[in-house]
Order: sequence, then structure tokens, then C-alpha cells
Amino acid sequence: MINKITGKNYLIHIVWGEEPEAPLAIETYGFKTNNEALAFLNGVWLGNVWTDASTSKIVKANESENELANFKEELINEFDFDESDFKEIGDE
Repeated sequence: MINKITGKNYLIHIVWGEEPEAPLAIETYGFKTNNEALAFLNGVWLGNVWTDASTSKIVKANESENELANFKEELINEFDFDESDFKEIGDE
């Protein structure tokens, strides 16, 4: 599911938590502009005092499918997960 904040042109994929455990839920947030997406990531970074986003990625929407696959691969390699550890959230 895409949490459409201001649009769907730029998507941010985030797995919340310092050391996430399976099943992994990748949250996706959508923005109309790159600057809005960067501002959101800056807020996530500043909020790390209270909560930790283990890893995130910002991509242009038309590149999202390939980038999401790359993001999953990075998580698999970093945290020793496999494809079955991801749970599907769906899309609106």
C-alpha cells in the first residue's frame, strides 16, 4: 500500500526498526515532488532520537518496481533475511 502523502511521483520505501524481524513490512510513502520526499526523510532522520528507521530508499515512481526489488535485496543481505520474510501490504 502506498501511503499517499502529497502524490505518487516519488516514493520512499522504509522498514521501521533498528533491527527488524521477519515478517518485514516495507512501508511506502508517496510524494508529488522530490523536495517533499527529501523533507520527509529529513524528518525521519531527525526523529531517530525516538525511533529508528533501519533503512530507507527514495525512488521516482516509474522506477519503483525495480528499486523496491533492489531494496529488498539490500535488506536480505544486510539482515540475513530471505524473500519469504517479507509480508505483502498491497497497493491502493
